[in-house]
Amino acid sequence: MQQIKDWKIFIIIALTVLALVFVIWSFNGHWPTEHSPYNTYAIQAQAWINGKITIENYSHLELAFYHDNVYVSFPPFPSFIMLPFVAIWGLNTPDNFIGLFFGILGIFYSYKLARNFINSVTISIFLAFFLTLSSNYIFLIQNGWVWFFAQTLSFTFTIMAFYYATKKDTNFYLAFLFLAFAIGCRPFQILYGFLLLYLLLKKTHSLKQILFYILPAILVGFTYALYNYIRFDSFIEFGHNYLPEMTDSKYGQFHIYYVADNIKKLFLIPNINTNGIMNYPKFNGFSIFLLNPIITVTIILFVFYIISLLFRKEQTASKNILFIAFVVLSTIVLHTLLICMHITMGGWQWGNRYIIDTLPAFFLLLCFISRYIKINWLYFIPFFIYGLVLNTIGITLFYLGKS
Repeated sequence: MQQIKDWKIFIIIALTVLALVFVIWSFNGHWPTEHSPYNTYAIQAQAWINGKITIENYSHLELAFYHDNVYVSFPPFPSFIMLPFVAIWGLNTPDNFIGLFFGILGIFYSYKLARNFINSVTISIFLAFFLTLSSNYIFLIQNGWVWFFAQTLSFTFTIMAFYYATKKDTNFYLAFLFLAFAIGCRPFQILYGFLLLYLLLKKTHSLKQILFYILPAILVGFTYALYNYIRFDSFIEFGHNYLPEMTDSKYGQFHIYYVADNIKKLFLIPNINTNGIMNYPKFNGFSIFLLNPIITVTIILFVFYIISLLFRKEQTASKNILFIAFVVLSTIVLHTLLICMHITMGGWQWGNRYIIDTLPAFFLLLCFISRYIKINWLYFIPFFIYGLVLNTIGITLFYLGKS
């Protein structure tokens, strides 16, 4: 069978995504040609071009106030992405189109990651769509506002990191570099650096080689730390702790006090109104299992994989992949707990968008499992259809103020 070239796959994915978001835009009226009112990264990029790191005070944006200066309160890497666009368009950057492009790129690399483990092009495309179009991810890519743009970039770069770390001719140089980019969008992605290091150690124990692979990522991380220190006198402070709502909070931005209540929100089933319609919360999220059926499917398949080990004659390879699976799953659990230490589970949103940061790792776990158990993916089409319809209709009604 003749292989389909990657550029053709990219076009197929792009056209599919455009068709889906066109339907959403046609109902909610938020066309990508609209100027983004929440263009924080463009504002930061413009300041850099002008030789500044401080910015003006925009009352509608989440900005950090420190020593009588105003700063962007988010990690800086998305502003690097915006530099060439700001150089051309100024602050009138096409944020929605840029975010959508990176969203499509994330889906394309999800396909390529699946291909590292699965021979079938069709199944790999299906799984890439299952991960993204049938999940809360759609909410991010159809809108280029500051919060959603950062998460879209983080998702894409994390998926790319996993792809380069697991392809046949592995490239850990790029894997760690792309993960460093993801960390510059969503800092908790640093947890997956330990996962990459574990995969690297399975390939080599040469300290010289390991340093070669991770040095560029360390240098990128050093620029983040230095930039933080220049602004906030702390290597690890990106600015969110200096938002007014954080400085006025009793427990601050992150605290173990928030964990118990936030964990409940991961399982929250929306209540049903007297008219029989579900009341989906617009703040702090609801059940991640309702929103992201791929999480449910991955957990189900992981359980089946554990059970299948009891009946396997050849145990060496099985135990090896089992350990990798537990490393991935443990990292996801730790990541989720850290997310739940945040003061909120997200403001105005459809779904539970913070958990989208864990979806690349869930997908990697699914890919590892698929290599060792026989799966008939036809059985999971209903899960896919459910997630696709729920998120598409939910997002549409959300922007219309009817969900």
